[in-house]
Amino acid sequence: MNNIYKIMACLLVMLTMVAVTSCDDSDSWEPGPQPAANNPGVYFDQKTPGVIEVEANQQGVLLKDYFNIKLGRDEMKATSALQVPITIHYAESNLTVSKTVDFEAGEATALLKINIGEFEFSKQYALSIE
Repeated sequence: MNNIYKIMACLLVMLTMVAVTSCDDSDSWEPGPQPAANNPGVYFDQKTPGVIEVEANQQGVLLKDYFNIKLGRDEMKATSALQVPITIHYAESNLTVSKTVDFEAGEATALLKINIGEFEFSKQYALSIE
């Protein structure tokens, strides 16, 4: 009998905790601003890794002296060609980033080319773009 009272008291305490912490009836949420109609919806591909490794042969020569970062745009707005400026927040001196990326008419993806100058093996070079 004593266990039944303890179980009932425990359930009452849990019910009180749920009632106290549950949501109230006020709906204070407001939607954010809608993007402008002329906003092309350009974005960096989420599959782009945070660290990109560039391959070299055994003599230390890069197989490609550049790498590409994939960008996308809203497919519903991909009917015309589009040139998007790239904001470079920071880039090491041996990295050359294109100032713009061009989307062809009808294409929802484009590649941003980043050239690599002189480099040291096993050293990471930083880059921050928008």
